[in-house]
Amino acid sequence: MGRGVIGCVIPFLVIGGVLFGAGFAGAAFLVSALPGDDAPSPLPFAAAAAGGLVGFWMLALFFWRRLHPRRTRGLAVTVDRQRVRRGEPLRVQVSSGEPTAELGLVCRVHYDVLVHTDSGFDSVSSSNRVTSDATAWQSWTPGGPGGVTLTVPLDRPPSYEGNAVSFAWAVQARPSGGGPPSDRVPVWVEP
Repeated sequence: MGRGVIGCVIPFLVIGGVLFGAGFAGAAFLVSALPGDDAPSPLPFAAAAAGGLVGFWMLALFFWRRLHPRRTRGLAVTVDRQRVRRGEPLRVQVSSGEPTAELGLVCRVHYDVLVHTDSGFDSVSSSNRVTSDATAWQSWTPGGPGGVTLTVPLDRPPSYEGNAVSFAWAVQARPSGGGPPSDRVPVWVEP
């Protein structure tokens, strides 16, 4: 599923959860208002209302986390310059509340993929371009109080923004024991 589709689904899941919960809560209220001792219990309807609301909202939270991954707070990365040539040193520092942190130089590749879909009913097919991404290269180094020097290897691609493929370089920090990385600090790598 593309990022745009997921972003559109989240509000519908939140609103759908409220409507689902309200519908079953209303049914529970109506069932509890029935006269007589042989009236059905409203508890299954109330449980369905609560369960449906929680289910819809958990699914919305799942999609939200796919679009907005957790980042480690308190890790701030600074670089001595935003543009660097391959093979040149790049001075990087991290300020954090963590006793130790690792600094990483990461190259991400964003590429277009042609996706074919069949409607099934009238055997009409369509093709769409979807952008995917992957880590092309990464190197993590233990950070120190004075910072570290990272070097972009000569045999790796420079930064490039194309129509079908792009290479984006960035510096990130993460706690030494693992965990989610900090926000990316983009670096333009020249050939």
